[in-house]
Amino acid sequence: IDEKFLEDVRNKSEWFKNALQRHLSCDVPKMEDWHWTVDGLGFMLAINTPSKEFRRKVMDFAYDEKLLVATAEPAAIRLLPPLNISDEVMFQIVDILTRSVTKTVQLYQTPQ
Repeated sequence: IDEKFLEDVRNKSEWFKNALQRHLSCDVPKMEDWHWTVDGLGFMLAINTPSKEFRRKVMDFAYDEKLLVATAEPAAIRLLPPLNISDEVMFQIVDILTRSVTKTVQLYQTPQ
């Protein structure tokens, strides 16, 4: 594998993880007793959510915007984009996930 390609993958995966963490921490409404974390190595990432039910709602909202994500235990959203992902697609994923988490937080904060 080409060293330049690997360096590009390292740089993009670091940006992607940091962007997800920053947007979840800054742009999503705050939830009592919850701090968003993005864990993982390279492009193998997991966004930790408060519960499996919460995760399911985020995944449903993301799916509505044509983003398919997977699950990880105990209640995380798993991301594994291709190594050759474009900057534009990374921006779109960050935006979709930020909107999906925001909608879910708002749903949970709305009195039933």
